[in-house]
Amino acid sequence: MKVLIIAFALLFTGYLLAVEDTSKIIEDMSKQKGINNLQDVKDFKISGQSFADKTHFNFNYYFMKPNYHRIDITSPGLSIISVLQGDVGYVKQSFYPTVPIDDKTRVELINLSEIVLSPFYEHQKKGIKFKFDKIIQYGGRESYQISLIDSSGFYTDLLIDKSNLHLLKSESNKEYTSGMIPSTLVFDKYTELNGIKIPMDIEQTLLSQTRTIKIDSVMFNIGLQAFDFKKPK
Repeated sequence: MKVLIIAFALLFTGYLLAVEDTSKIIEDMSKQKGINNLQDVKDFKISGQSFADKTHFNFNYYFMKPNYHRIDITSPGLSIISVLQGDVGYVKQSFYPTVPIDDKTRVELINLSEIVLSPFYEHQKKGIKFKFDKIIQYGGRESYQISLIDSSGFYTDLLIDKSNLHLLKSESNKEYTSGMIPSTLVFDKYTELNGIKIPMDIEQTLLSQTRTIKIDSVMFNIGLQAFDFKKPK
């Protein structure tokens, strides 16, 4: 009986430690990321380039709180505008009519917003919870593996560099009208802009398709309005 009681006590103590450690990790990471500085950000613009296989395009991505997204993609002979306002979105490709947004593009737009916002922004307000899993080696770096659980019960696996608390990797598998969409983001080359740590190199894998995103610039509070996210024609 004593052995059982001791084992239970150790297990319960370990559980409390995990909860406490997770809260401390998230708190420290939020400070390191500059989450408090995001409170003053009303909108932002990300400009960069995207590469996949033999394709390459330039893009300008716009975000306005609380959930307005737009991306303008250009490459020789091609122009695409995608917008998302809450759950409603559209895509307009040159020479083609405007169509409702597809789930893959929807996920891509949301992923781009997290380059600046990160999964930790307003996590309490959104009903997001975190669970410490373990410490692993990733890319030669000792990393925290933490599960993010959103208000719908979907899990996102996060890897956080233990030494500098940078978010290294995010993996999720969420259900949309077209089915489950697995998404993996790998973050690298962090820099500080306006007191906010932002990864300038991102590798994104959606539905087994991998694309490299290189950020050229980020601009904050450029005065975006709802009109800038209207249905493209």
